[in-house]
Amino acid sequence: SIELSFTLDAHIPEDYGSESQRINMYRELSDCTDDDKLKLFMKRLRDVYGPYPEEVQNLIIKKKIENTLNSLEIDEFKEGLGSFSILMGIHFSSITGVYKDIETELRPLLVKLRVRVDNHRFQFILTKSKEYLQDLSFLVMKLEEISNKHIQKK
Repeated sequence: SIELSFTLDAHIPEDYGSESQRINMYRELSDCTDDDKLKLFMKRLRDVYGPYPEEVQNLIIKKKIENTLNSLEIDEFKEGLGSFSILMGIHFSSITGVYKDIETELRPLLVKLRVRVDNHRFQFILTKSKEYLQDLSFLVMKLEEISNKHIQKK
């Protein structure tokens, strides 16, 4: 399973519940392995503690990215100093028409994203910028959409 180790400020601040409550929040968050569980967690968090600060929002986005990465057919995920690299599995990479979808769907990331084919598998190299959390989130969500679109066609 893929876990991201961002240098980003993604945590539960001390003023957002007691120490034991925060420990429980982390435990609950780690158990949120799909979108439905994550949405319930977010709702409960908001209901009990009020609007969440940016650090908590970042933590939730990070978890959503991890869940999506773990649901996709990925052969390798690397987090480097200046970029993220996602090597898709052969199944995704051999989908008929996938290149056109990649070209269309990932156009907003054009200046930050390189797409290569390595041993018949697509590799996406996303340059880290100030908005890298949003960029990575956008990338993995689009990869999931492309993957799901073609799975449903079968």
